[in-house]
Amino acid sequence: MKSNAKNRIMMWRSPVVSEVKASATDRRAWITLSREEDQIVMVEFEHVKTLRSGQHIDPDEVLDRRVSRFATLPEAIDALTARGIDTDRFDAPAKVGYPL
Repeated sequence: MKSNAKNRIMMWRSPVVSEVKASATDRRAWITLSREEDQIVMVEFEHVKTLRSGQHIDPDEVLDRRVSRFATLPEAIDALTARGIDTDRFDAPAKVGYPL
């Protein structure tokens, strides 16, 4: 993970986001990492792909939402890397077209 993304999480307590491979071709999938208290929280979800660029989704349009908690950022990065997710793609939500 790039240092600016790590700093967003650890120093500024701001989330970072990456689009990842979805479970179906008609969906988009996202992972967010953020710091809450003394834990790193990873939220994964999908939504239908028909959402137009720049349009936000409503909470009821979120599909397959999963939350995981980690004691440290390196543990979260290791879990993502073990799944083949490129952690260098994580960035500020506005920079990656995050729909929430």
